[in-house]
Amino acid sequence: MACIAPELTRDALWEAFGQRRVYGVTGDRIELDFRVNDAVMGSCIEAAAGREVEVSVRGLDALDRIEVLRNGRVIHTYAHQGTWDLPPAGSRSQFTLRIEAGWGPSAEESGTPGPRHWRGTLTLSQDGRFTGVSPCWLKSGQEPAKLSGNSASFDLLAPQGSPGQGVLHRAATASVFEFEARPEDPVVLEIDGLVLQATVAELCDGSRVLADEETADALVRNRYGLVPETLDRPGIARLLAHKVKVHRAIPEAGYAASFSFVDDEPLAGEANYRVRVEQRNGQRAWSSPVWVTSKQ
Repeated sequence: MACIAPELTRDALWEAFGQRRVYGVTGDRIELDFRVNDAVMGSCIEAAAGREVEVSVRGLDALDRIEVLRNGRVIHTYAHQGTWDLPPAGSRSQFTLRIEAGWGPSAEESGTPGPRHWRGTLTLSQDGRFTGVSPCWLKSGQEPAKLSGNSASFDLLAPQGSPGQGVLHRAATASVFEFEARPEDPVVLEIDGLVLQATVAELCDGSRVLADEETADALVRNRYGLVPETLDRPGIARLLAHKVKVHRAIPEAGYAASFSFVDDEPLAGEANYRVRVEQRNGQRAWSSPVWVTSKQ
C-alpha cells in the first residue's frame, strides 16, 4: 500500500490515512496521483456539470493501460502501449532496469539450505548517472543498493525453491534501477562472476538470462555422480542453475504517463471515481475513490 503525504513523519502519515489519501499496489512501487476537480483521492466534494479528472502515473515497468471508473464502471481507458519509442541517439533520457535473481535448486536438490547471496555491480558510461533504485524483495535481511554517480553496487538474497514448485516458478528477488543515459551508452553488469556488456538500446530490445552453469555442472557431478557432457540432454543441468534475469530496459516515455479529461454526464445523486493502473509485467495499482455529489 501507499499514501500521499507531504513528509515521512508519523503525524503526516496518520493525517494521510485519516483523509483516505491511500492506494494499493500488487508489488511494484507505482507512483499514482489521481484528482477530480483538483481534489486528491480520498476527498469528498461537490461538483456541478463537468468534472475534470487528472491522472499521473510513474511505474517501474512499461505501462499497459490506465482505467478511470465511475461507480464501478469504466468510463475512460488510456492505452499507453504503442504510444512511445526509444529516444533517438544522442538524447539523454531516464531508464529503468530490473535485475532479478533466483530460480536455483531447492535445498533437497542442492543439499545446501539457505538463500543464494548474489553480489553485483552495475556501471554506466562516464557521464551516465543513477537516479534511484526500488527494491522488489521477497526475503528479509536484504541490504539497500549503493548508488554513486555512474556506478551501483548491490546484494540480492534469492529465496530458495521448494520441491513441487517447478524450475520455472521458483521464487526470485529483484531491484529496479533508474538511471540517466543515452541509448548508445554502454552498460556493464558483473554479478558473481557473470558478466553482461550491452548498450542501453540493446538492453531495451529484450530481456536476457545469465545462468551460473559452472555451479550447476559441479552439483550434477558431485551430488548425483553424473557427467553433464554425456547426458542425452547435456543442457539439462542448466535447469538447476542459479540465474539472473536482466529485464528489458524501459525509457521514461514507457513507464510515465499523464492525462486528463472532462466527464460531463449529469450526476444522479452521489458518484465515486477511482483509477486502476496495469503495467506490462502484470503489476497493478488502484486508487482510493473521490466521492462527488451534485452541487445544487
